[in-house]
Amino acid sequence: ELCTEDELTGYLLPLTTTLTRWLEADMRRQDWHLVRDELPHCRVLARRIGRLPASEEQHRFWLRLGECLREEGEPREAERWLRRALATAEQVAGPDGEAVADCTAELGITLHRARDSAAGIELCREALAAHRRLRGSRHLSVRVDATYLGEILVLKDPASAVPHFEEALQVARTRTGEESPETAESWNNLGYALRMSKRFDEARQCYNRALELGEKLHGRVHPTIATRLSNLGMLLREQGDLAEAEAHVREALGIEESLLGRRHPKVATRFVNLAQILLAQGDTQEAE
Repeated sequence: ELCTEDELTGYLLPLTTTLTRWLEADMRRQDWHLVRDELPHCRVLARRIGRLPASEEQHRFWLRLGECLREEGEPREAERWLRRALATAEQVAGPDGEAVADCTAELGITLHRARDSAAGIELCREALAAHRRLRGSRHLSVRVDATYLGEILVLKDPASAVPHFEEALQVARTRTGEESPETAESWNNLGYALRMSKRFDEARQCYNRALELGEKLHGRVHPTIATRLSNLGMLLREQGDLAEAEAHVREALGIEESLLGRRHPKVATRFVNLAQILLAQGDTQEAE
């Protein structure tokens, strides 16, 4: 409270930049244990920098904090910081700036996960149009926006999600190569949309490609591999191969429990997946 505004800015902004880089690095590695350890400090800093004049450092920090909170299963708190990031980006970069489009996309997918899919679709479409205009149709931000739109659409109208995931895959292959993390993720997402569209053989090819690339990139014990094992397991369940489905989902559950902890939302989802398979096999006792 005794600091002048200039002194406070000189102290907090470098700290903000450092924590932003840490969060970005942790998210790239999917090191959610570290993210969880850093979140209490990030929340304190997020409140304190609100006293400062609008800056790019504020916008980037609130944006990354919002993304982390969303992935940790806190979409409502994430929304609060993403709205602040968006307002700051509009002040700093102008309403038509690239930073505004970035925040709009992240806010859109966050609203979807907070059960407001209509608003989410509108914002993600707005972000996709802006990124195409500002950065071109083959920029990686277009891949992100197309992926988010696919995620929102896939549960209600999976056929309409397929073209978005196909666009995301094409951008990833063009910009990052055939064996990049972005390409592997895009194969997985396309597989999910094809599975939901009942195009099971095509979906299995996509899932297998995503799993193969993931193992090359990360090894077998990694959150990404757990997701892809589970996706393949649920596809196998729908094709009637319950024994193989159970094996894949059990492996996914073991990986996520060891890396994320038993209370993580993704682990809870995996327990539900396993219970569904066990019930289909008639094993009601273990399913409960």
